[in-house]
Amino acid sequence: MKISTLIVLLFSLNFGFSQTFNVPFRKGTLWGYADKLGKIIIEPKYDSVSADYDNFRWYVFKNGKTGIINIEGIERIPVEYDSIHKQPVHSEYNEFEVYKNGQMGYTDINGKFILPVAYKSIYKADDESFNRLELKFFVQTNADEKYQLITQNKTEILKDIEDFKNIYNGYYIIQTNKKNGIYSMISKSWKINAEYDSIKRFDFKDFYRPKEEFKNIKYYGLKSGKIYLFTNSYEIVTTSFNKIEDFFYKPENNSEDIYSTVPDEVVDIRKNIIKVTGDKYVEYQEYKTKDFNRTQIKISISKEKEKYKIKCNNSSFDNTKKFLFDEICLLKSSYDGKYDSKFALVKSKNKWQFFNIIKNELISNITFDSYNIHKRFNNILLLKNKNKIGLYQLEDGRDAEISAIVEPIYDSFENFKYITSNDREYHSFNLYYFKKDGKLCPVGMNGIKFYQD
Repeated sequence: MKISTLIVLLFSLNFGFSQTFNVPFRKGTLWGYADKLGKIIIEPKYDSVSADYDNFRWYVFKNGKTGIINIEGIERIPVEYDSIHKQPVHSEYNEFEVYKNGQMGYTDINGKFILPVAYKSIYKADDESFNRLELKFFVQTNADEKYQLITQNKTEILKDIEDFKNIYNGYYIIQTNKKNGIYSMISKSWKINAEYDSIKRFDFKDFYRPKEEFKNIKYYGLKSGKIYLFTNSYEIVTTSFNKIEDFFYKPENNSEDIYSTVPDEVVDIRKNIIKVTGDKYVEYQEYKTKDFNRTQIKISISKEKEKYKIKCNNSSFDNTKKFLFDEICLLKSSYDGKYDSKFALVKSKNKWQFFNIIKNELISNITFDSYNIHKRFNNILLLKNKNKIGLYQLEDGRDAEISAIVEPIYDSFENFKYITSNDREYHSFNLYYFKKDGKLCPVGMNGIKFYQD
């Protein structure tokens, strides 16, 4: 039987082929996209492309410039800008900040310019309305150090703004003429007039809660050395107190410090590889795990003339086959600490291989000299054979039903990406970036090489 350079075992049909993916694909020196079976769906013509997407928009790059394409490969923003950033960053709604020749513009999801590339800086004002209201922006031109607040139609609302800070639900602390006030983006009006030397959130150092009579206070302002309080509804409350700490209860000196912290336990990821032979061998020891049908699997190790054998109580285990090894290591999941019911690391004649526990068989003839867990990706086991690199992906929390083994034929391992399905199903497609002969080589979890030289 012909041995593939990459072997992937799918242990459940739950990961169906109904999900669709745009997977980066390299053809020579150019990049496009393929589906997860390797069929090119967007012809490679870019210097590089993004693996991630937001609202079916992907970043593409060529000649040092950036653009945005949709799922069909149509350039919604031409590849002619110095850089592009999605805004808002943490929102389902897509708009883009675009930069060119030291100036900035702002587009909608389809690349239609809301503000032209003519500003030194643009900050979209948050109004918590999910863009149902007219958009508003703080803008700064090359000719002015101060900001204007304008609408998407470039109508001026405020000018001579020296500073601004988003505080809550479309309210901003705005400084103009060296005085501060609180402005509502929704009503386009001052809730607190700009006449205070400073305005800050109502809290103070280690004083954990305000006194009862001040529990409705949200912000406070300073004016000519006097403190003014602002309620949740932005009513102004005057007070005779002249120090902010006077408004708060002092923390009690309890024997137990409720604010003390215990350092997080440092997890040694090497503990996920459990040696069960040699000085670690325990006769009659059973190692319990569960398969993906939640059936409990019991793994046991027996010893025969200084060699070791694996057995398990799964019905698929073939007792007619006999394999003896010099060394055996069981694997633990990187996300729940349970033993892997599928694979073990086995060593014979100074070479390591993977062993399918359930079927009682070796995984082809893929061998390697050594292995180690990747420092950044705890579920990636790097396989080293002479000076070449492959990998094994341990079970993880996203696609625990899938394990992948890549034969060590590459010069280096570069990156690991979860590519989410375009139909927004939970499942992701795991893509491994290797480098060989100076070129990036994406390899999919399904055995497909997403590159062509």
